[in-house]
Amino acid sequence: MKNILFILFVTVFVLKQSFYAQNRTMDSLNLALKNAKHDTTRLKIYVELCDACDINDNLKYSEQLIALADKLLSRTKDSLQREKLVKFKAKGFDISSVYYIHKEGANSKKLIDHLETVNKKSLSSGDLF
Repeated sequence: MKNILFILFVTVFVLKQSFYAQNRTMDSLNLALKNAKHDTTRLKIYVELCDACDINDNLKYSEQLIALADKLLSRTKDSLQREKLVKFKAKGFDISSVYYIHKEGANSKKLIDHLETVNKKSLSSGDLF
């Protein structure tokens, strides 16, 4: 009986520490995002937020990542900078696709609509990935 209680205590303790560590990471990243002075820094932080957050929040951060990349793409003509921005945008679409697969399933209408939107946007903007 003591062994079972000990294992239960250790399990609860480890899960609690893991939960608080994730919250601290998210808080740190959100603070860094708020204080970021450069858009490229914000893009990197959005990717880190997507990696650190619960899958239920992935869509929120990936949509912000895509929107910022689109905004910056509309302003720049430099081909190297555009290439970097397209990679960030593609990462955002990948993350949002994973969200839809996880939440809706691989054959869901939302995922198919999402992928069609990605395809249309990339073709219309000329920024293929």
